[in-house]
Amino acid sequence: MSGALPPGMDLCKIPAMMPPPGVIPNFENPTTLAPTIIGVSSVLTAIATVFTIGRIINNYQVRNIKIADYIIVLGWMGSVGYWISIMGLTRFHRHQWDVPACWYNGDFMKWVFVQGIFVPLGIMFSKIAILLLYLQVFTVERKMRIAIWVGIVATSLIYGYSLIVVPYFAAPHIGETWDDLLINKRPWKLTPTGAEQGSLAVLIDLYILILPFPVLSTLKLKKRRRLKLFFVFGTASLGVLASVLALVFKVKLIIDEDGTWAQAQTYICVIVENYIAVIVACMPAFAHFCEVHIGESQVFKSISSKIFVSQKTGSEGSALQKG
Repeated sequence: MSGALPPGMDLCKIPAMMPPPGVIPNFENPTTLAPTIIGVSSVLTAIATVFTIGRIINNYQVRNIKIADYIIVLGWMGSVGYWISIMGLTRFHRHQWDVPACWYNGDFMKWVFVQGIFVPLGIMFSKIAILLLYLQVFTVERKMRIAIWVGIVATSLIYGYSLIVVPYFAAPHIGETWDDLLINKRPWKLTPTGAEQGSLAVLIDLYILILPFPVLSTLKLKKRRRLKLFFVFGTASLGVLASVLALVFKVKLIIDEDGTWAQAQTYICVIVENYIAVIVACMPAFAHFCEVHIGESQVFKSISSKIFVSQKTGSEGSALQKG
């Protein structure tokens, strides 16, 4: 970027992209998606953390800690790492013509590398944890077990691929610095890969969503229990929606010159996709945790009884007035 500019020019006074006609670059108070990204990602981080802790405590207390619990912790850690990397680039969550050119430096490239590592780790382990949950629930169905393992292998290949290409393209080679990556633009070669991976991610999410329903429909369960299971596994549909939207914005990253704005929109979708996967994987254990530690607590029972008495008193009073 700097090679095309006259020597000695202050890059902090030059926008990273020429603005559209009639638009003046605004470095001080620009339109930004930062508040939305911070709000959505922080709330989801807190919720996913609570669900993860609830799952681990529940399974530890019932002496049922398994490999899936370690996997979901890795998924949570990867998702939190991705969230931290997003927070590290908060000032870039604006239109690219509102970004000073001097902000593109070695530190920026380090954050890009960190994101490239954490996002596949978070989503891969979280989705594998969901599939391992299916493996625990549907232990009898042989065809189901084979289908689950197919999903685990496919998920590992789709996201594990990033752990190979990202270090090669997004990190300095021997003799290079992080600033050199801005000149050779090697990390930008990963942009089409993101769209390709996003397409496969949508297919995997649909596979994970649909997989349990044929078996659930045949199980002999009480209606309430069946509906509860449909709700738990149906929550994955939110992840499908997020992955579809993420794919749209990843494609937009390829064709839209306003890269920082499209990337900021992508952040929202990817963080939702990651954390929904964590929450879905933790939901059954977390529900049992709440039932035991909240539903059976004296405080909860006291509040419930007061609400019941209040509703009963109100209905009786209403009946007397009608009489």
